[in-house]
Amino acid sequence: GNYRRNISIKVKNLSGLITDGGVVYGPWLEGISSRNQSTRFKGYATFRRTNEWLKERSKPVFQGHVKRWVRRMNA
Repeated sequence: GNYRRNISIKVKNLSGLITDGGVVYGPWLEGISSRNQSTRFKGYATFRRTNEWLKERSKPVFQGHVKRWVRRMNA
């Protein structure tokens, strides 16, 4: 509910930022709060997993664009 509503994406040029808008319990949900060490809940790691997923997917996409740009420049 509330947490999902506060997640936003900001894109500028070739850079993007995904944020939870500073929700107080965001670090606990992510699993990086000191409270996670004292409870059984270790967090969802949503932002960390999304970051890894994007890094894996972005390299082939970027390489495809570079190849196309090189072909255009050499034409």
